[in-house]
Amino acid sequence: MLAKARLALITLLLVAGHAAAPEAVRASTTQEITFEAIPDLPLVVFSIELEAVSSAGLPVSYDSETPFVCDVVDGNTVVFRDLGTCTIRASQEGDETYSPAEPVLQSFLIYPYEDEEAAFGVHEITFNEIPDQSILLFQFELAAVSSAGLPVSYGSETPLVCEVDEVDGNTVVFLDVGTCTIRASQEGDETYSPAEPVLQSFLILANEGLSHEILFEAIPNKSILLGSFTLQGSSSAGVTIVYQSMTLETCDVEGDVALLLHAGTCTIEASSDVYYPFFSASPVSQSFSILPGMLANKTVTFVDAAGLPIAGRTVSWQTLDGRYRSATSATTNTAGQITYRRMPAGYVYFSVGGDYVSLNGQLIWTSENHYVPVGVATTRVVGLLSKSAIGVSNMVVRVQMTDGTGVPGASVSITGGSDAERCVVFREEGSPPWDQNGSPQLSGSWSQAWFAIPECTNAAFTNQTGDATFPLITFEGADEGGIECSDGFCPNPYYATAQYTEDDMFVISEAIEIVNGEATILVDQMPVVDLLAQSAIVNLGTPQLLTAFARDIDGSPIAGSTLTLSASVSGASAACSGRKTTATTNSSGRATFKVCPVKSATWSVDGPSVVGSAGAKLTVQRTPTAPRTLVVTPKTRSVSLAWVTPVKANASAVTDYIVQYRRRGATTWLTFRDGTSTARKATVTGLTSGVVYEFRIAARSKAGTGTWSSVVLGTPRK
Repeated sequence: MLAKARLALITLLLVAGHAAAPEAVRASTTQEITFEAIPDLPLVVFSIELEAVSSAGLPVSYDSETPFVCDVVDGNTVVFRDLGTCTIRASQEGDETYSPAEPVLQSFLIYPYEDEEAAFGVHEITFNEIPDQSILLFQFELAAVSSAGLPVSYGSETPLVCEVDEVDGNTVVFLDVGTCTIRASQEGDETYSPAEPVLQSFLILANEGLSHEILFEAIPNKSILLGSFTLQGSSSAGVTIVYQSMTLETCDVEGDVALLLHAGTCTIEASSDVYYPFFSASPVSQSFSILPGMLANKTVTFVDAAGLPIAGRTVSWQTLDGRYRSATSATTNTAGQITYRRMPAGYVYFSVGGDYVSLNGQLIWTSENHYVPVGVATTRVVGLLSKSAIGVSNMVVRVQMTDGTGVPGASVSITGGSDAERCVVFREEGSPPWDQNGSPQLSGSWSQAWFAIPECTNAAFTNQTGDATFPLITFEGADEGGIECSDGFCPNPYYATAQYTEDDMFVISEAIEIVNGEATILVDQMPVVDLLAQSAIVNLGTPQLLTAFARDIDGSPIAGSTLTLSASVSGASAACSGRKTTATTNSSGRATFKVCPVKSATWSVDGPSVVGSAGAKLTVQRTPTAPRTLVVTPKTRSVSLAWVTPVKANASAVTDYIVQYRRRGATTWLTFRDGTSTARKATVTGLTSGVVYEFRIAARSKAGTGTWSSVVLGTPRK
């Protein structure tokens, strides 16, 4: 019978000896497979991994000769199916260099395991006795452990008296007085069998409680330069004391440590939680004065919300009462740090000077202000925004005619919403350290931060495709359109309006709502010009004739219109004979242009009172064109190649020819190493007679490797 599903999957890795891969030789070279014997194994092992090796270093494949006893899965894993003899065949089919290897068989016996349970480890649960408890305690955590380190689960045997919390699984909750019995168990895993459950019982007693007092003596005044000190409260019953600051503007508490933040009065309260068999005691408060002090050589670190240093930013500071402030501004170093020779301890107002950052090609102005405590401990000023959380996208308004042709040069305006919603991200935490009248007030830490687009325009002209773009700040947690909604309120939507000239008439479109950052404004049909050229790859400086047609709104040709051909980059065409970038349409509405491209650019045509054409990209090839007329002549275990020079060397002269070959049907080209040469012939050696090969040639210049020639077949003679 098969072992139980929980049996451990014991993987036995059979490692054969490795042989070094030989140097590449001809296909007649033989190879051998090393496949060591496999010992007999019990059925509970379930599977093993195989690792035969080829003397050629090629991958070995496996098959089962006894599929009803064992099978091969995942390429090299043998899975046991039943008792009996398992036989595995290891083979290697060879490649273009090595002939197939002689298969190797290995057999082994799969035998039954006499005591399957013995295949698993045995472990025990330690569950100590639980003392009687008061129902006032309400609950407590259980702490049984397995000797195997596996998690222990609990269940109640007395559900009317107590139960185990279903959420955390290890807390017993008191329901009534009486005997509570808890069962600790462990179900085992792939390695260990289930442990013997252990029961523990205890009494839940009726309400009982004793009074106690909190002892919290007066605290003497402290210098702020002390930074912190340990509180010394206690309970007459020895229960745990909990502390909290009642004046967070001057001090705070972490556990039993008081933190001195600012000069002034600090009040700390000591209290206790209910802890059987005692009731909660009355809290005790103590107040003391925090005395001012001056820090020397104080280093302050400025980081953004992601914890990254804010480097190269100018920072100034002042105290809340204005008595102390920085005499000069200082700049953060690469670690975001500034060391101040003298600075008063306590709350300090830092103004982090604005700076530009580039996001998605858009310059963003950032600035921050922080009111934080500065003391003897390490001081980190943490920002509210991070560059990684802020982004810039574009709202796109498309102006087009009813046939889908874009209208360039149209003026688009944005209305609705507000610049603050679209171009500013503002964050603030805490209460400002000044009241509405500008008077200082102690209020604890406070920070504010801004990310803003400095020139947030609401008007733009459409480009050649009829698109006008408007920058939009986005950030993590923002709602649709990058704008943040709060308390169920979202800002007003944006609308777009287009203005354009049609012949001698000025037209204003209706307002269209921008949805998901996009809007399309349809306008009446207008005269257009079409560029017949299509995107293509052209040789450097080779003359190109481009034809355009101008047509009216009814499709009839527009004669006598002066059209201009322009490129997306300057200097895209060299001066050449007959160069022409301005032309007048004939009676058929046709205009012809001539350019000699030397830079890759998109070319388009435009004219007065017409919608300009779509662009056609001419990509300039600066490397040589393909060698021509490749001829292959078979020889003994080699071939001779000859070819004709490329039509165009383009940017520079040919400096070398690259020869590549491969067996027909192979995917990888091999480069024949014949040195650097401009000779238009080569002899490829080291080939296998009777095998069909593919050959190709490319010219190389200072501009790079050019286009490959057509592939030609050749077969070496014997």
